[in-house]
Amino acid sequence: MKSDFYGVIQAARAEWSALQSGAKPLIMVGTATCGRSAGSLAALDALRQETAQHKLDCHIVEVGCIGLCYAEPIVGIAKAGRPTIFYGGITPKRATKLVESYLLNDDPAVVAAGTPYLEVRLAAMVGVGMNFAFRGYWSAVHMTRLYFGTLVFMHSLNIFLNWVFIFGNLGAPEMGVTGAGFATTLSIYTGTLCYIMLALRHARDHGFMRGIPSRETMGTMIRVSLPSSLQQLFFSAGMVVLFWIVGLIGTRELAAANVLMHLVLVAILPMLGLGLAAASLVGNALGREEIADAKQWGWNVAVMGLLMAMAIGLPAALLRDQIPVSYTHLTLPTKRIV
Repeated sequence: MKSDFYGVIQAARAEWSALQSGAKPLIMVGTATCGRSAGSLAALDALRQETAQHKLDCHIVEVGCIGLCYAEPIVGIAKAGRPTIFYGGITPKRATKLVESYLLNDDPAVVAAGTPYLEVRLAAMVGVGMNFAFRGYWSAVHMTRLYFGTLVFMHSLNIFLNWVFIFGNLGAPEMGVTGAGFATTLSIYTGTLCYIMLALRHARDHGFMRGIPSRETMGTMIRVSLPSSLQQLFFSAGMVVLFWIVGLIGTRELAAANVLMHLVLVAILPMLGLGLAAASLVGNALGREEIADAKQWGWNVAVMGLLMAMAIGLPAALLRDQIPVSYTHLTLPTKRIV
């Protein structure tokens, strides 16, 4: 009898060790009396449903109380090569987010910092849309200096506000990554306000804020803008999927991809400016019914864009080993990836 008891103990220890050191993630849900009274069974069901929905190969086990009854329901997650992390106050909704943020992605620190940043940046979507609309108008009426001046002011303000809110300068709260998102959102809406004031001054004669567009005008706007809108939608969706895939590989790879994307944007943004100029010049030529002139403007801008891309890209290619060194905040392994 005694030998059988010790055999059970040894088997249980071996099974528990295999669970903790195995390649599969281990999810431990506290289902003692204190946990159940706080709602751990509902969290347990949510975890089982969510992992099944995403077809995650993991172990979900019920465990006893670890002594922190006030923090129930408690869920612990152990992943291979990482320390076990315990989460308190896990409701079914939080359990779902836990699966999405830590089991489907790899770094909880990135998720913890990135989620509030994203939430603050999403608040700026309306301002971004309005700014793009104003940019198109200023380009069409050959008043790009207004757009350029506002853009310089907006980005300068963004740099200053980042310094204020990230590090808590000038008496502001130290908000870290969230402060970066807040600063950017604030600068975007400040730019929108500048555009509105400029439009009241320079575009009132063209109908700005003088009435509601007619149904025919709205239909024309939608018909003309839809192809470009769909293009931008699929481009952005592709970028989101790209970063999601890179994020599954690792945090360092995601940081390296972010650096590379900023470097690519240095080359792309001037091309976007040329594209706007081409659209304006070609549109004006077509309005004058000068078809040959419109075609010539298209070719001229394409050639200029090629030369500009070469002027920007060639130095970057020649100095590819020196560029990562300038990012002093990156770790050495991340610089090597870049």
